[in-house]
Amino acid sequence: MIAKVQKYSAIIAMAIRARLAYRTEVLAEAPIIMLRIWVMSQFYAMTYASTGVTTFDDLNYVQLIWIMSLIQGFESSATEPSVPRIIEGEVKTGSLAYSLNKPYSYVLYQFSTFLGRSFANMVINVLVCTVVPYFLVGALHASLFGIAVGIGMMFLGYLLYFSISLVIGLLAFWIEDINSIDWLYRSTTIIFGGAILPLALFPDTIKKIAELLPFGQLYYSAARLMVKYDHAYFVKFFSVQLFWLIFFCLLANYLMRKGLKRVSISGG
Repeated sequence: MIAKVQKYSAIIAMAIRARLAYRTEVLAEAPIIMLRIWVMSQFYAMTYASTGVTTFDDLNYVQLIWIMSLIQGFESSATEPSVPRIIEGEVKTGSLAYSLNKPYSYVLYQFSTFLGRSFANMVINVLVCTVVPYFLVGALHASLFGIAVGIGMMFLGYLLYFSISLVIGLLAFWIEDINSIDWLYRSTTIIFGGAILPLALFPDTIKKIAELLPFGQLYYSAARLMVKYDHAYFVKFFSVQLFWLIFFCLLANYLMRKGLKRVSISGG
């Protein structure tokens, strides 16, 4: 067990070093994130001003900006390189057959490299997404317990994101080009994941539906609990997140077993 932990820890460290080798690319994301936060902060300010209310879903303007900023940091850290594209490329070229013969679990290897890349991205992105809202709307007054719970939910959100990405990537065994599915998933995540419009601003009926979908459990639930911890929301978000995590893990396991049977002996 210790040897396995050391093995995958080394893979994570290797992925971090590989990602930081392209530090210019990582740093180039910062101005884009800053621009997004500023533009959306102006949009939300007009929303609060035009409606004449001080809170949406028990969140004031300052808290909403912090939630949106944290989501930007989490989401931007996890998306590149795309896990489905990596798996699709290995299936198309046949290199997957060689990867499966390596002395490690293919899924755990992909997850470890994903965590390493995400952590390397997060070092810059989360820094930007905490400094920018501080200068825009001021400091965040949050509880340490809520931040700790939110960090745990964030890790589960990354695990859920990877599980969904793994499912999409494994569809390459049956579908030659998964770009359309990956694009549809990313677009749906932007709409219902809170990256552009936090779920707090949704109409009540749509918000209740969106909170039951997996997209809001990727980053929104963690960001909301970090900014303003609420036990009722924690129970609801954790239950929904756990359900979808189990569902996509089981689906990924099923597709992996079925897909491996389609790998030819020649490696393609």
